[in-house]
Amino acid sequence: QIKRIGWDAQLCYGFDSETLMKRLSAESVDVVGISVGTDSGLDGLADLILDVKQFSVNADIKTLIGGSAISGASDQYGFLGADWVATSAQGALQFFERDWSKQRRREGRFNG
Repeated sequence: QIKRIGWDAQLCYGFDSETLMKRLSAESVDVVGISVGTDSGLDGLADLILDVKQFSVNADIKTLIGGSAISGASDQYGFLGADWVATSAQGALQFFERDWSKQRRREGRFNG
């Protein structure tokens, strides 16, 4: 559904944080979404989000977290430092439908 609203989305999984940081330092990425499946997935997540922002060639990179371990009030996850916390798939789509994404699409930053 993210592609339907104009984003060039790629699903990447199965690699470690070092590989992610290398990729972010080599190519411009606008959003990194992280799915957290279990409570143990929260361990080290704040550090990972900080690394994403530090290593990215895009100084304005945004981070989105969601997944089955993210439930309840989204503001309880503020300590992680993500730009957006989605407690549902619908919440994640709201992030991608915000006005700033429409503006960037008009500027040619996204395929679609």
